[in-house]
Amino acid sequence: MGRPLEFGRAIGELTRLLLDESEAVALQRLTAQHGLSAAAARDLLRHLEDQVRSTGAAPDDRTIVVERHRDEMGDWRACILSPFGARVHAPWAKAIALSIRDRTGSEPDVLYSDDGIVVRLPDVDAPPPAEWLIPDADEAEGLVVRQLGSGTGARQEQQGAPATALFASRFREAAARALLLPRRRPGKRSPLWQQRKRAADLLSATARFGSFPIVLETYRECLRDVFDLPALTELLRDIQARRIRVVVADTLAPSPYAASLLFNYVANFMYEGDSPLAERRAQALTVDPVRLRELLGEAGLRDLLDPGALVELETQLQGLAADRRCRHTDALHDLLLRAGDLTGEEAAARCEPPESAAAWLEELARAQRALRLRIAGEERWVAVEDAARYRDGVGAELPDGLSPALLTGESEALSELVARYARTHGPFHDAEAA
Repeated sequence: MGRPLEFGRAIGELTRLLLDESEAVALQRLTAQHGLSAAAARDLLRHLEDQVRSTGAAPDDRTIVVERHRDEMGDWRACILSPFGARVHAPWAKAIALSIRDRTGSEPDVLYSDDGIVVRLPDVDAPPPAEWLIPDADEAEGLVVRQLGSGTGARQEQQGAPATALFASRFREAAARALLLPRRRPGKRSPLWQQRKRAADLLSATARFGSFPIVLETYRECLRDVFDLPALTELLRDIQARRIRVVVADTLAPSPYAASLLFNYVANFMYEGDSPLAERRAQALTVDPVRLRELLGEAGLRDLLDPGALVELETQLQGLAADRRCRHTDALHDLLLRAGDLTGEEAAARCEPPESAAAWLEELARAQRALRLRIAGEERWVAVEDAARYRDGVGAELPDGLSPALLTGESEALSELVARYARTHGPFHDAEAA
C-alpha cells in the first residue's frame, strides 16, 4: 500500500474477518481468496487467537495494543503493537524517547520496526503509563524536530534510522547536491571520510543559523521523505478523538506479536559495541520553526493534490487529450508501445478522426507491427514488440509466423506490464491493474 494508514486498514479488515467469523468460514476465505494452504491458514488463526488470549485484542487499524512486562533483568518494557509501518513508528519512537527523557531525566532504549515500537525503561518501579507512550498530536512535530537535531546517546543511535546519524547523513547528501562540498581534485571522487569531515565542518558552521537552506532541506527530507509525520499526526488525532482505541495489557510473558518484535530488539543491542562511531556525534541544532513551517506547510502533501490535475494528467498519458490523439498509423503504433494493449473502441477514442482507428489497426496488422490477442476473454490489440511479454506475463496465445527475435523469453514480463500500467495511469487499486 502507498500509505501506512491504508496498510493498517487492510490488516484490520483481515484481522476482524478472522476473529469475527467462524473458524470454518475463515479457513475457507483464507484458502480460496488469499492463496494459503490449509495448514498455513490454521496456523494464522492460532496465531491471532493466541494474541487475543494474551492481551485481550489484536492490533489493527482501529486498535493499538500497549503491552507492558518486565524483561530478564527486571526492567520494564513496553511494546506498542501497531500495523502502521516504520515510516509512522520512526517519528513516534523519536517523540516517545524525548518525552520520557524530559519527564524522567533518564535515557530510554527505544527501537521501532514495521510491526511496532519497543521501549525499555531502566531503574523504574512501576510500568510506564500509557500517556507517556502516546504523544499529544499538537506536540509530536516539535518533539521529533528536537530529537532529530540533538545528541541522544549511543544506544538511541542504534535504531533503524538513528537521530543524529540520520540527520548528519541527510545533511551531507543535501550539501553535496547543492555543490557545497567541493572536491580538491575535480573529476575524481572524494573518499567518504573526507565528505563526512567536510559535511561535519559545514554543519558546525551553519548549525546556529536556523534558516540556513540546507538545514531546512535536511529537516524537510527527514520529516517527509524518511518519516511520514502527517500520517503520525493523523493517527494521534484519531487516538485522542477515540476513533482508535488503545488497549493496555500487563503480561507475565510477551504475547506472540510482542515476542516477534522483541527478537529484533535483542538482536539490535546484542552487537552494539561493534558498530562504528563515525556518525554518533551530533550537533545541537537550532532550527527556525517559522521558516520550517513555511517549508513544510500546515497541510499534508496528500491534501495538496488536486483530483482534477490527476485526471488531466492521466488523460494526457492515455492519449485521450485532444492534442495527444493519434493522427496516423505510426502514432497509433507508438501509442500501443507506450500505453499497452487496447480494444478497438479504446483505440478509436484515442484517434483523430475516431473512425480511422479500425483501418489503421488493420494496416498495422498487415505490416506485422500489431497483433490481435485474446486476453481474459477479450480481443485486444498489442504492438508486435510486446508479443513475448504478453505471452509470458498473462499467458496470451500468439499466432504463428512471428519472427524468432520477437519470441525471446521475458523473465520480468508481468512486472514490466504492471509498471507500464502504473506509468500511464493516475492512482489505482490493484484490482484495476489486474
